[in-house]
Amino acid sequence: MRKLFFIIPLLILIAIGVGVFWITGAQEGKDVSGLGLNVASGYKTELIFKSNLANPSDIVRDSEGNLYIAQTDRNSIVKVAPDGNYEEYVTLPANPQAVLLTPEGGLLAGTVNDKIYKITKDKKVEEWVQVPAFRIAMDEDGNVYSTAYLSGKIQKTTPQGVTTVFMDGFVSLSDIEFDSQGNLYTTDSGVGKIYKIVGNEKAVVAEGFIINDPFSIAFDKNDQMYSTDNVYGIAKVNNGNVTSLYSAGSVVEAPSDLIIDEDGTIYIASSAKGGLFKITTDRKITMLIYGFSSRGMAILNDEIYISDDNVYPPENGRILRMSDRKTIAEGFYKIQDIVTDDTYFYVLSLNKSDEENNNIWRVSGDGSRTLLAMIRKKESYSALSGPASLGYDKTTNEILLFLGGSNELMRIKQDGTVYTQDNIQFRDFGFTANMVVDKEGTLYMLVDYATNFNVGPISRDLIIVKNGEQTVFNFDVDRGAVEDDIAVNSKGEVYALLMGGLEDLFRLVKIENGQIIPVVRSLPVDPLVLDIDSSDNMYINSGAGMIKVSKLT
Repeated sequence: MRKLFFIIPLLILIAIGVGVFWITGAQEGKDVSGLGLNVASGYKTELIFKSNLANPSDIVRDSEGNLYIAQTDRNSIVKVAPDGNYEEYVTLPANPQAVLLTPEGGLLAGTVNDKIYKITKDKKVEEWVQVPAFRIAMDEDGNVYSTAYLSGKIQKTTPQGVTTVFMDGFVSLSDIEFDSQGNLYTTDSGVGKIYKIVGNEKAVVAEGFIINDPFSIAFDKNDQMYSTDNVYGIAKVNNGNVTSLYSAGSVVEAPSDLIIDEDGTIYIASSAKGGLFKITTDRKITMLIYGFSSRGMAILNDEIYISDDNVYPPENGRILRMSDRKTIAEGFYKIQDIVTDDTYFYVLSLNKSDEENNNIWRVSGDGSRTLLAMIRKKESYSALSGPASLGYDKTTNEILLFLGGSNELMRIKQDGTVYTQDNIQFRDFGFTANMVVDKEGTLYMLVDYATNFNVGPISRDLIIVKNGEQTVFNFDVDRGAVEDDIAVNSKGEVYALLMGGLEDLFRLVKIENGQIIPVVRSLPVDPLVLDIDSSDNMYINSGAGMIKVSKLT
């Protein structure tokens, strides 16, 4: 099933009227994943495949060329040597989201529990101060400036550990950086602007960046500012003008941070993909660390396969078997999704010569493939659109396709014939949708509508079509850019990755009669995709790795 890139929230409120309650009358929930998940009674969670980087968020580089990367979904900092070899450098009491080099050669780490820790050169860790620290920077006097994402404040902490509010009045601060002249800059993802701090005032340097998603800036040795987000992509910023060097998504999806070395080489991390990219001045792009986040997952003979788009160049998209990391088939341009009919895989990818065309491939276990259908997006669709997604209907042996920005569900027969299912009524154009069909032929669709998608509130429906009759449950949410997926087990029980309120942002839920029953809370950022095997075990591919959710007996 198809999922979207990672986006941090601003305003999060589950729609009034949606019931939320815990499962009772079963064994106490058990989490052995090491991720600190909140598991409902009767369920167990474990991490079966570990990602190389678990939501990399912040990068620094030392004088020897080593990179240090904070992982928001794992309580450690990774060290990457100049030759590309990497290791877990140090573990922390909480997951880090910010990292900073100190003049003594150590590190400071801002963590998700609103603390900054000191890390010495010999890797000793001690708590320094209690302060929100989404990102951190240090001036020449050793004062540390930290951003508070939710409150929109910059805090200043002296070398002695005394913290005061340096400046407030922002919306959702993300990055904070000094240039070589000591000028301080910060990014406000609540309004999509970069500010320069001048005395007690703030001045807009550039605007038009993505809203509701943290974005980053960095300076090269000449104080040239670079930025990265999902609007401009990787860009240069000069006198208020933002010039894209690489368009959004062309190199990396959901970029989290970047840094530039003295040779002008750019290092950039992807939060959604768990990957690290290197871009040299001759525009050569190399993936230093691969992740295993994906846009789709299929289970065949109890083996898990993903449609791996964490590749470069994008035409190297592949089907990857997770148990042994074996590539089953490759060469899919911007691979989008994957489903199986228990014999073949069906892969959705874009057409390289015209990305408005969507290719659907039938792929055998030996990697051979045939083009089943090519379907073009219609001009009448909404311009605000997410990626497409696939489903499979065992009762008809048909492939289901929803194109982002559309208001129709297409079906593809085994001879390549395409038609539109005419008994579904959408209330708007869908930004994206995820669907599953149970063994009785009942269709379940989670639709996130396009209107207000980036900023919220978002209209969201669960559409159920059974015996030709449609039922709709409304799951609107007062925020922007939600991420959902849906699956059904052999008993007809419906589960979903459904973004909710601040305490339930990323969660797995069971849906019964339109009611939401939380199963796993506090999932790692980007629970991208959900699927269920023949034994009714659930699998969530996330930024931290593959999480297995099973029922306790």
